Amino acid sequence: MTKIGAPIAWDVTTGMPKFVVGVVDTGIDYNHQDLFMNIWINNAEIPTSIRNTLTDADGDGVITFRDLNHSSNSGKVTDNNGNGVIDPADIFRSTSQGGWLDGVDQDSNGYVDDLFGWDFANNDNDPMDDNNHGTHVAGTIGAVGNNGVGVTGINWSLSLMALKFLDSSGNGLVSRAVMAIDYATTKGVKLTNHSWGGANYSASLAAAISRARDAGHIIVAAAGNSGQNLDSSPQYPASYSTSYNNVITVASVNSSDQLASSSNYGANTVTLAAPGVSILSTVRNNGYSYFSGTSMAAPHVTGAIALYWASNPTLSYTQVIDKLKASVDPISGLSGKVLTGGRLNVGKMFDSTTPSGPKVVD
Repeated sequence: MTKIGAPIAWDVTTGMPKFVVGVVDTGIDYNHQDLFMNIWINNAEIPTSIRNTLTDADGDGVITFRDLNHSSNSGKVTDNNGNGVIDPADIFRSTSQGGWLDGVDQDSNGYVDDLFGWDFANNDNDPMDDNNHGTHVAGTIGAVGNNGVGVTGINWSLSLMALKFLDSSGNGLVSRAVMAIDYATTKGVKLTNHSWGGANYSASLAAAISRARDAGHIIVAAAGNSGQNLDSSPQYPASYSTSYNNVITVASVNSSDQLASSSNYGANTVTLAAPGVSILSTVRNNGYSYFSGTSMAAPHVTGAIALYWASNPTLSYTQVIDKLKASVDPISGLSGKVLTGGRLNVGKMFDSTTPSGPKVVD
């Protein structure tokens, strides 16, 4: 975290609970001790009779798990699992069992009781991770900080929307990823992480990315782990970056800022690099593990964008991307390998002296 300037950024902000990031992946273990406080709640799906009793403790206009665990809401939500906190397991049960699931599509979006997101792989309202990958990604973006346990995400405080389209084996249909992007975009989410990919171009996925762009939404994609030049051997969604300016593609570097041997690259296709080797983050059942790959690099960038954009909410997606590009640390080994020739530095994004335009290395 120090190398990418996170402590410098945290001197300015540690995140905002109402800023939502969609994790398009294998789901999220939303009950994890280091994640549950930052799990997105679809406020439009809270039964009206319950919603009217709740206090927005921090006054940000939305109900989050931070609000539910505030003293002002004491006794208003039942600790159904008896673990001493109000977490997703307490409310993700039927109203007859003390939860919030009432079988009604309150927000009329076609998804009934989508409290935390949606499972597009199985077409149900439970986006619980059954693989670990999505939970690991989510932890890098937004594991709770300063809570005395586990790890710290780039954001200490935000809302993680679980958009599961990959199954327990990590496989999924592009058509379901399209649905996930459209779901997030329709909900007004401005940022999604995509630590997945394949070799085949999809017109429907391209159209979803175009719709997201029109809504001012940024797609952060992992470059992939084939050791290939994406300029000549495209993979998707990473390679949509050459056609859509809302796609940021991320390569992986090790602790010495060397391009990981397995990481894809591309001077025209890959935007920047980020740490992606031996990354410690959350996994299911309150666990933690080291994973490597561009799947781990991408959420560092997603987290950085979320941290910066939450503090500068009036900026357009292009302004945010320009700031991201201009703030990289130039790395000699990345010259000619990624568009910016650099590695993520979120601290520099908060430096007012950083130029606002992109830094491009020929």
